[in-house]
Amino acid sequence: MLPGYLFDGGLEVSFRLNIFSGKVLLSYSEIDLYINGPPTGGSITVSPQNGSALLTTFQFQTTDWISEDSDLPLTYEFTYEIIHGSTIYYIQTRSDSNFASSTMPAGLQSNDYAVFITATAYDLLLASGNIYTKSYIRPSTNINYEDYVKSNLLSLSALQDTDKTLAAINAVSSTMNFVDCSMISDDICSSFNRLPCSTVPNTCSSCLDGYSGIIGSSNTKCFSNENPGKAVGEFCGASNECIYNLCENGVCIAPVQVCPSSISDTVCSNNGYCI
Repeated sequence: MLPGYLFDGGLEVSFRLNIFSGKVLLSYSEIDLYINGPPTGGSITVSPQNGSALLTTFQFQTTDWISEDSDLPLTYEFTYEIIHGSTIYYIQTRSDSNFASSTMPAGLQSNDYAVFITATAYDLLLASGNIYTKSYIRPSTNINYEDYVKSNLLSLSALQDTDKTLAAINAVSSTMNFVDCSMISDDICSSFNRLPCSTVPNTCSSCLDGYSGIIGSSNTKCFSNENPGKAVGEFCGASNECIYNLCENGVCIAPVQVCPSSISDTVCSNNGYCI
């Protein structure tokens, strides 16, 4: 069995089965297969390019895709990310429409409020190609989220449009979970080999792929898996030599564990005590 994605799209590949008796070739059979390639080219437009979270309705359109006639019709999908390479949210699941519209959540201040938008085109065999763009969406103030959800879900339920309902829920949840990252830049997090701040205020996110360190959000350095930091108990000259970024009395140590929340009335979800 051959692994997937072994051959480039657009190639014609010949397979041959030989039948031997000892070292003598008795017979063979051949088959030529065309390797399907994904749609190529493609463009995406977003209007307007700038707006306010939950208030501005954005229009998305993707065109100019090229595909073999035998691979038609194409279908399309629109998604977005608050942090490039992180959680993917749907604007429109795969459908035959190359157009979608939705309100959107705000981007992170550390990214100049950019939201990363992707249009994906699928051919008949589900080979896919992507095209990317950005919108710049600032937080809105004085929004009553409960009223917003009620009014939008009521109107969308009447339309029975699951894509628009899903997009509205994603936009609201992302906006309600908005985190202040104004005091730590992407460059700082990158220097720690971490993803940008997203879930804990002014704190870098998890280690980048290929790096390890303190798990989850932290403003500490992550080390390359090929050159890991010193383990607990090893001798050290500075904290940044240690996997947990703590060096005391010339020895790497493990940090004291913290409770699940630093907010007193939500510690352990009000179901216990941190000890």
